[in-house]
Amino acid sequence: MKHLKLIKAAVLSTFILASAPHAFAASTDGFINGEKYQTNEQGQQVNTAGGIIGDRKEVNNSGQYVNTSGGIIGDRKEVNDSGQYVNTAGGKKIDLDDIAGHWAEKYIKELIAKGILEGDENHHFKPENHVTREEFSVMVARMFNLKNTSTTQDFKDVPPTRWSFNFVEATKAYFDSYVDINGGLDFLPAQGAKREDVTVTLVKILKKETPSLQLLDAVSADQLLHTQFTDADSISAALRPYVATAVQNKIIQGDGQGHFNPQNTLSRAEAATLLDRLQNAGVVVDPGTVSGDPDHAAMLMQIKQLANQGKVPGSEFVVGTTLIDEVHQKWGIADTRNQEGEYSESYSRGMGSGSFTFVVGTGEVLSEIRAFGSTVDPLRDITKLTVSEIKQTWGNPDQTKQNDNKETLVYNMGDFQLKIIVATPDQVNTDPYVDYISIYSPKSDVPMGAR
Repeated sequence: MKHLKLIKAAVLSTFILASAPHAFAASTDGFINGEKYQTNEQGQQVNTAGGIIGDRKEVNNSGQYVNTSGGIIGDRKEVNDSGQYVNTAGGKKIDLDDIAGHWAEKYIKELIAKGILEGDENHHFKPENHVTREEFSVMVARMFNLKNTSTTQDFKDVPPTRWSFNFVEATKAYFDSYVDINGGLDFLPAQGAKREDVTVTLVKILKKETPSLQLLDAVSADQLLHTQFTDADSISAALRPYVATAVQNKIIQGDGQGHFNPQNTLSRAEAATLLDRLQNAGVVVDPGTVSGDPDHAAMLMQIKQLANQGKVPGSEFVVGTTLIDEVHQKWGIADTRNQEGEYSESYSRGMGSGSFTFVVGTGEVLSEIRAFGSTVDPLRDITKLTVSEIKQTWGNPDQTKQNDNKETLVYNMGDFQLKIIVATPDQVNTDPYVDYISIYSPKSDVPMGAR
C-alpha cells in the first residue's frame, strides 16, 4: 500500500467509468490538470505527468517510454530506426499480437511496461475478453504492491493450488465475497468483474487510506442513487452505500444517459484503461517516477512564473481579468459557495489536481485565486513546502501579515501579489509548512470603469 497516497475526501473528484464509446468512456483530455515537473540528469525539465514539457509520451514495443515528438523520458538516449529518441535504460518487452491499433493499445502497453499486466503464452492479451475477478485481483495487487503473507485458504473456490491464490488472498479485503449454500465463502474467480464490483474495490481502498471518507448509510445511498440513475434498483442492495459514496465524491459516474450499468462486466482493455488512468491521475504513484523528496525548487519556480501572469498552478484563470462566469463555463457549478463577508466559490478538481477557491471582486471579476495544492501528487503538494525553503528560494517577503493564528507572506509580482499562508511560527513549530497559496489583484477591488 506504500504507493497509494493519502487523499482528503474534500479533494476526491471526477473519475469516469462509463459505457460509451467502448463501454468505458473517459475524457480524452485525461484526468490531470496541470503538470508535474522534475529535472533529469541531462538538466531537462521533465513533466512526469506526460513527458518532457510540450511533448507526447508513448510506450514502444520494447516497453520503453518514447517521446514521439522528439525527446525522451529517462536518462539514456539512442535514436531508433524511426528517428525517435529511445530510452535504452530498460523496459519490459511487449510481444503481443492482438493489441496493435486497438483503442486501448496505449494503456495496455503502459501497464505491461510497468509489470502490472501481461499476455498469455501465445502472445495474446485478448483485450475484448471480459476481465475476471481473479484477473482484476492480480492487477490490483500488482498496482498497489499488495502481498499475501498467509497460507490460509479463505475461499472454497480459490485453493492454494490455483494460479491466482496469492493475489486473491492479498486483495481479499477490497473485494466483495459470496456465501455459498453450505455457508462457505466463494470468491467466484472466473466470473467477470462487474462495474459495481470494481466500484466497491476502489472505494474500499480509498476508504482504508483516507479515514475521512465515510460511507453513506443505506437510506441516503438509495436516495442519491435513485435521483441519478434509472437503473438504481439493479445495483446490489449491499453494495449501494459504496456506489453512492463513489458517486457523491465524484470518484465514479454513470454513462451520461442516466444509467450506472452495475451488472455490466469490464473488458480487459477497459480494466487496463481504468487502472492506467487511475495511476496517471496520481492516486497510485509509479515507484519509478519519484525518488526521495519531490523537487521543491522546481515547484517554487513554477509557482513564481505563474504568479507573474496572475495565475496559480492547476488553473488557467487570471485574477483581475477573468469573470466568474468564465469559471462556470469551463469548470461548471461550484462545489461550495460562501456568501459571508467576501463572496467566493470553491472547486475540487480531481485526483492529483487539488482544490481552488475563487474570490469574486467588483464587476464579477476574480480578485483572488486560492490554491490548496494536491496531497495526492507529491510534485504539486504545496503543503510540504516550508517557510525556510520559500525564503531561501525567493528571498524575504515584501510584507508579512498576522491574522489570528495565521501568517501571510506577501511577495509583489508586478500587478499582482503572491500570498503564502502558513501557521504562525512558535517555539514548537519554528518552520511551518504552507497551508495554501493565493494570487491577488489589488486592482480588482476598484470599480471596472475606474481602471
